[in-house]
Amino acid sequence: MKIAIVVIISYFIGTIPAGYIVGKVFYKTDITKKGSGNIGFANVAQYLGLKAAFIVFLLDFAEGFFAVLLANLLFHNPITSAISAFVVVTGHDFSIFMKFKGGKGASTTYGALAALAPLPTLLGALTFFTVLWIKKYISLSNLVSIAMIPVYMILFSAPIYYTISSMLLAILLIYTHRVNIANLFSGQEIKVTDSNPMKKKSI
Repeated sequence: MKIAIVVIISYFIGTIPAGYIVGKVFYKTDITKKGSGNIGFANVAQYLGLKAAFIVFLLDFAEGFFAVLLANLLFHNPITSAISAFVVVTGHDFSIFMKFKGGKGASTTYGALAALAPLPTLLGALTFFTVLWIKKYISLSNLVSIAMIPVYMILFSAPIYYTISSMLLAILLIYTHRVNIANLFSGQEIKVTDSNPMKKKSI
């Protein structure tokens, strides 16, 4: 029963399409019809600007963080908290309100993992900015940093359920970034320094 409650609550928290709502309400723009159609930070930044993207990041991050925090407050159990982390990101990526589409889950993943294990996630964030500074790709920075968080969890002896959840989230992120990965290899991925995002639509 506990797991069922956590799955239902976490999924529906994750399904809130923050990027779509921000675009429609404040910018009168359907972000799903811009660029890649993704409702996450990167696509919003390219077409609605950094202010909108930062708001979307905070809201998506909050979804993940709040879902895991709520699961922890309700049940005080590492298993249910770990399940909540995975399910809230799944809800974000496959929202029932967006015809089972959504974002690519990076911001929500950071939020969920920050609630599970703050220090490993902070190191993941530092990894993100390091890769971004060197390579200039948001997608690559997300992939590397979130892939490293399970390693950091192991190094800091996080509960095994948290580590497993972070590994599953890294795999899910690879799936949602499969087009970005292909574009990285082909040289078509957008860099943060690109001046004309309309030429490429992989974000």
